[in-house]
Amino acid sequence: MKLEKRFSHGLQFLTAYTWSHALANSGTPLSGSANIGYQNPLDWGSGYSSASWDIRHSFTSGFNFDIPFGRGRQLGNSMNKGLDLIAGNWHMNGILTLRTGVAYGIAGTSCQGVWGRCQPDIATGFTADQAPSGGRTPNQWFDINAYKVAAPLTGGNLGLQAATGPPTKTLDFSIFKDFAITERFKFQFRSEAFNLFNTPIFSTPDASLGDAKSLGGNGNFGRILSSIAGTERRLQFSLRLQF
Repeated sequence: MKLEKRFSHGLQFLTAYTWSHALANSGTPLSGSANIGYQNPLDWGSGYSSASWDIRHSFTSGFNFDIPFGRGRQLGNSMNKGLDLIAGNWHMNGILTLRTGVAYGIAGTSCQGVWGRCQPDIATGFTADQAPSGGRTPNQWFDINAYKVAAPLTGGNLGLQAATGPPTKTLDFSIFKDFAITERFKFQFRSEAFNLFNTPIFSTPDASLGDAKSLGGNGNFGRILSSIAGTERRLQFSLRLQF
């Protein structure tokens, strides 16, 4: 779905929402392939599940806005040139991105038999990708009590790619001003921020049941250990001559 306002009265925006479900039986060099496999090594169909690039909900909105303040504008039309030089005729734009996380799989351990992929079993009374009782946090993204070692001679009953990673919530924003020198030449000052509010974009959690402390692992099962590199807030400033 798309909602668009063409530029008028100093405002322009384009807002879009997408619902999708991507399915695949393998990863790609770009999407990765962590924890993807075939439960039955003789049947490629057993690996068909939500893809590593599956993002169910995606909302984006981009806008351009001429702030109506300054000489020749709706507000402050009579201000003196000195004040207008500093405070008048600013512009801003931005891109808001809100989307759910990607699908990923929980890896089992200690499966008996020949399996292309070892899955855990869901413990009685729990559901796949169940949130902890206190809510999702980087220290425990899902309820680790929901998973246990698969029953003997089975590959586990948990479906492939049954979990969803952390969401993305970012706002890229810029504000800028033109300084006219002549009709042909002008300077433009720009201040730009990527991920303005420095909202963390976390990696998927440790999804290996073998890392569960109860099974002698390092205790990282269910924990998020890092954020995605390059997604932290970045600021930049520029001065440009236009002609």
